[in-house]
Parts: sequence; structure tokens; C-alpha cells
Amino acid sequence: MSTFGERLKEERSRLRLNQEEFAALGGVRRGAQVNYEKDERAPDSNYMTSIANNGVDIQYVLTGNRSRIEPLGSTMNYASLGKTTSIAKVGNSMDGLYNKSEVTPVPLNKELLHRIAVMLESAAKQAGKRWTMVQMIDTTALVYNFLIQEEIINDEKIERTLKLVVNN
Repeated sequence: MSTFGERLKEERSRLRLNQEEFAALGGVRRGAQVNYEKDERAPDSNYMTSIANNGVDIQYVLTGNRSRIEPLGSTMNYASLGKTTSIAKVGNSMDGLYNKSEVTPVPLNKELLHRIAVMLESAAKQAGKRWTMVQMIDTTALVYNFLIQEEIINDEKIERTLKLVVNN
């Protein structure tokens, strides 16, 4: 299986950008991009959000599984399944950010993934944990995959889940 850095480089190539151009998308310098692609450093959640907003398949970079990325609030038609579902954001808080669908697979919810990553970084710092990039990515993906099964996801649910994960 490929590494985070290899998948990140693959996405950069898919977008036909050199390292300097791609680094600018993420708000970092070329040297940081080189380190990310070599798996020598871990990008922060701001970088991940920035590149996601510029067409990078974050689910693929994080997990190695390609996603069908749709903007939040869009309606998706899974013709082969004969079902239509809507992913909706309710209000300005995380309450109701994800309404569970009957259809699988559900596209990656970038806002939720970003929120989990930010909250995980904070929880890990508060607990005095120093995790590698791979541990942070794996834990973020694990929590995301667990929470995405819930009917409603809010900050309280995320915090409770992260406490369990970080304190074990």
C-alpha cells in the first residue's frame, strides 16, 4: 500500500502542479511540500483544508480510497442504486452537519473531517501526546469513520469520542 506522501504526490501530479505551485495551494513553502511527500513531516489541518478546497481528493490522500467528492448541500444521485440522497448542513454549528443517508458509500464530508482533525490535534496536545503524522491521520480517519455512522454529529459527540481515543 502506498504512503501518505506518495498519495499526496500522486494528487499533485494528477492536478498537473509542481511542488512550488502545490505548496502555495496549501499555504506552505516548497520545502514543506517536499517533506510531506517524503513522509518526513506532517501537514496541519489548515494545509489539508486548503488543498481539499483546491480539488485534492483528501479521502484518497488520507486512506488510499478514492472518493466521489460532492459539495456540502448538494444532492447526489446514485443511479446504479436507484437512490438519491442529500448531505445537508444545518445552521452554522456542527449540529446536524451530517444527516445519515441510506446510501453507501457517502462522499467524504470535508468540513467534518477537518473539524475532527482540528479537535484531535487539540485533544492530543492537552493530553501531552506526541503522535506521528501517520498516527494522527489514522486516528482522524478512524474517528471520522466511526462518527459518520451517527444520525447527528455535533462537537459534544466528537469531543466524547476523542477523549476515549486519546486517553487509551
